[in-house]
Amino acid sequence: MSSAGQSVAPAFQDNEVPRIPEHAPSYFWLLCSFIGTVSAYDAWLVVLTKSEVLRFEQNPVCWHLIKPEPEYLSLFLPAKAA
Repeated sequence: MSSAGQSVAPAFQDNEVPRIPEHAPSYFWLLCSFIGTVSAYDAWLVVLTKSEVLRFEQNPVCWHLIKPEPEYLSLFLPAKAA
């Protein structure tokens, strides 16, 4: 066996349970915060450009969420955030 193959830690422990790398939780929270930030920015852009969203929305599900209250987007924004 080559020396490169010996230096790599096995992906599974002896009892066949996958190992979780030490830095995995920090990556998880970093990605969660990135997704939350992008979602908040998207909601902010929808509020700023409400008239364009009302005019150009082509998704029928979104249009049915906008249609009852087009002034406030009270159904559309929570659905986008979910």
